[in-house]
Amino acid sequence: MTPEPNATSSSELAGAPIDLPETWERAEVLAFSGGGGEHFWKLWSAGKTGINAGAFLFSFAWFAYRKMCGAAFLVLAGIVAWALAPGSGGSSSFMGPVVGVLTGYLGGLLYRRKARAAIAEAHERHPTSCEARCAWLKKRGGTNLVAGLVAGALLVASAAATIWPLLSQG
Repeated sequence: MTPEPNATSSSELAGAPIDLPETWERAEVLAFSGGGGEHFWKLWSAGKTGINAGAFLFSFAWFAYRKMCGAAFLVLAGIVAWALAPGSGGSSSFMGPVVGVLTGYLGGLLYRRKARAAIAEAHERHPTSCEARCAWLKKRGGTNLVAGLVAGALLVASAAATIWPLLSQG
């Protein structure tokens, strides 16, 4: 029996171990995850989530790369709102690490949740064929290099806009 695609308990979001139903196969996680799938399989099958290093380092660019554009937009909007907030001075020395830890932690949780929902839906659509599930999961999951590059360019531009005034003062 597979879990409901949108059912998420508060303990799951709090980092409780992922329950990989015995019917889920390594190939399904690898098909959904695309690049880095082996990492996700090892982590999730061990019941862990942790802080995702890619999301920590690249914040909203990682979300866009992993086809989570809604989350990417929300992170970017939060960064812009912080930078434009009265009294923030446009940035602060602790903003980068705070954003990194939040996006790293939430990235791991949200991506796991997205994978669980997609794999559960694949089981509903193709209950008897692992090959058909994997083919469907490759289309549904994976990565979007163009979105990641565009978001990465925005990330570099925003970092440059923050650092440039500091460099030009000296």
